[in-house]
Amino acid sequence: FECDNIVPPTSTQCLTGGVPRELEFIYRGGSCPGSTSQPFACNGIADEDEVWITIISENQNILWNRITTRGTFMDLRGIDNSVDVTISTVENGRVGQELQSMVFNTTCVASSGLRLKDTFGALELVEFTTGSGNSAVVNAAFANVEITYGVELERGTSTKARVTSASSIGGPVGSQTPTTYPLPADILGPRDSYVFGKQTEVIDLMNPGGVNSFSYALAVSALSASNSNLPCSDTSLVEFTV
Repeated sequence: FECDNIVPPTSTQCLTGGVPRELEFIYRGGSCPGSTSQPFACNGIADEDEVWITIISENQNILWNRITTRGTFMDLRGIDNSVDVTISTVENGRVGQELQSMVFNTTCVASSGLRLKDTFGALELVEFTTGSGNSAVVNAAFANVEITYGVELERGTSTKARVTSASSIGGPVGSQTPTTYPLPADILGPRDSYVFGKQTEVIDLMNPGGVNSFSYALAVSALSASNSNLPCSDTSLVEFTV
């Protein structure tokens, strides 16, 4: 289990000068008058659950060009001085009618208004990365954490196993979600692994005055495939606090 960047941001606005190494937005849906960022060129409203978003940099780098659903994280690389954003309907899997268009600066200066959680039309800025190479600094408003619930036999064992039960419980402490999984149809061998399911959490790293604690557990029981009198069981637990 690895946790990278699950820490509050050290800076909430990009003010390092120059252009950021990366910017990350979420498509939230929204109007131009509802934007919280400083003034920028914006027209229209995009509030569909599924849209086509095209983002092109000042130097004509295509940063994003695809169907995008509400809540999607969009990691943009190849940033320069500004971006041109067009949000359209999706018609038969292709670009449809334009809903919203905007142009805004992407340089790390105060006038650009690159502040975490500020909205630019239908988009919300959730992360910016500055620096280069090993000196890159990431400031994020949210962490997108994916937990994989899976099982494999201990290394060195030659016994095959048939899973008889598997269940997980995970999420924020106090409001965890229990899940019981269908059993794998096949017997697990010494080199086999099996994924029961995955759980994704979007963690607010700027939650004021709070401590976010999370806990995830998977419990699995099995029997030897050749001798039903040889049961085994194990529980794996992962906990972390932001």
